Amino acid sequence: MKAKILATIPQYVSLYEADRGSDLKAYTDCLQMCISNNSLDALHEELDDMISAYEHESLNYYKRTIQDAIIREYGLEEDQAHSLVFETYEDEIDEALLARNSSDAIGDLLANTGKFSCFLDTGLAVESGSCGWTGDEQNAWIEKVKGTLKITSAQWDDAIRLMLLQVGYGGQ
Repeated sequence: MKAKILATIPQYVSLYEADRGSDLKAYTDCLQMCISNNSLDALHEELDDMISAYEHESLNYYKRTIQDAIIREYGLEEDQAHSLVFETYEDEIDEALLARNSSDAIGDLLANTGKFSCFLDTGLAVESGSCGWTGDEQNAWIEKVKGTLKITSAQWDDAIRLMLLQVGYGGQ
């Protein structure tokens, strides 16, 4: 019976669905920590309880669907099907559902968040008067910023130059 029950599990399930209105704009401090640490660990820790609760609800939804399917397919009574799905084979069903989970809660929430400004303290203090710098002074500061951020490509030079010109009063 275990194999028959497990066969009713969909090949792909989504245990977390982030709708368009769900985003991480309320977690800017956590996002900045993630950027500073170059890791999403802080975000996973911050959202773990919320995501786990949602996944728990989804697991129960899928198990009720499986219960209904085995009642229809094998003519079981509701209490028999419930016992098989929510007691006897619950661990195996949960394990199979988790293995087939195609959702990425953090990725979906990040995608919905869009663009917004974050402050990244590099520890590099820029001198005031950047708008009057010569080309050589600008290039020297671009190299300082790139060195601090460990950027090796010239791909970001124009963006860094613009950033430096916009901090005309000095700052970090």
